[in-house]
Amino acid sequence: MVDPITTVQTVSAVFDLLKLAYKAGVFLKKVSEADGIAKEVYERTERLSHVLEGVRAILQRRSESDVLVNDDGDSAVAERIAESVKGCSVFLYNLESRVAGFDTTGNSVRTLVHRFRVACRHPSIAKRQTDLEARISILQTDLVVLQL
Repeated sequence: MVDPITTVQTVSAVFDLLKLAYKAGVFLKKVSEADGIAKEVYERTERLSHVLEGVRAILQRRSESDVLVNDDGDSAVAERIAESVKGCSVFLYNLESRVAGFDTTGNSVRTLVHRFRVACRHPSIAKRQTDLEARISILQTDLVVLQL
């Protein structure tokens, strides 16, 4: 059986990741108006936000109704979700550090686009974008499994 504290920690991590995805989305929305690569990342971030909202709602509902995961498949799903949330967080934190923060106040779109282009030249960002897409797919699958 999965420890209820682990589920609470995962819900908390999902909340934190949702906040970070929102900040990234605001930044990328401004950049995507002027740059095609940013638009792709923005769309991935939007998909991630939607999937995370579903995961958060399911995990929260399960913890509030005291539905505990059993020893077999549910615990594996819970572990995959926690691992995927960590992986998505790593991507967004890495992107945030590469673009020198997601703060868009007082920055022109040109400055944001330049910061983003410089960040995307870094090989780890390209690799992590692929990893992010895979993690979004895993989260979508796990969300369906949790709803069964």
